[in-house]
Amino acid sequence: MSEICFHHNKVIDEHEGTIVCPDCAHVLDIYLFHDAKTCETPINNQVEKDALEILQRLNLPEDILYHSKDINTIANLYNTINLQSVVTVKEFCAASGLTEKNIVKANKDKVCKTSMNSLVEKYCRNLDLNFQDCTLIKENIANRPYSGHPPLTILSYELYRYIKEVKKSKITIKKICKELGISPISVQRYKKHVLSYRT
Repeated sequence: MSEICFHHNKVIDEHEGTIVCPDCAHVLDIYLFHDAKTCETPINNQVEKDALEILQRLNLPEDILYHSKDINTIANLYNTINLQSVVTVKEFCAASGLTEKNIVKANKDKVCKTSMNSLVEKYCRNLDLNFQDCTLIKENIANRPYSGHPPLTILSYELYRYIKEVKKSKITIKKICKELGISPISVQRYKKHVLSYRT
């Protein structure tokens, strides 16, 4: 039978953001540290703990939490994240387990929007396209008339068309759609719209 540890020796691990007992290696508490290391705030709120976990899943810095006056629900977190970085509703839903309906309902008094230019830059990086490629894709999108299609659908089509026609790659729509997390069917519909607009 093992001895009970009373955690008399507590150590703050600033790198991990935790307080641990070196005797039994038990994590006693989780802390947020500002960059300046001047404030140590214990996270006792379950919503904040869940928010931190979502930020980790999205590979985003934890200090995003400091940019929100009050996070009452996880759904409120989406707008706070989008002030600092580019995260689509689909990515946020996948990381949080929420539905798009939950996010819209929680943010009904706010405008949830993602900059198309930021999306282009993000996915061009993911697909190893350079700055010039990124600029040309942005121009192609800007020159298209407004269609009402979702930003990721438009971007998927423009990425596919650019990589196939300009880069002369045998990339498939399926591969692009997998990278952006959308259905190839929606891209095919948008393609038909573009082709019908030309005639």
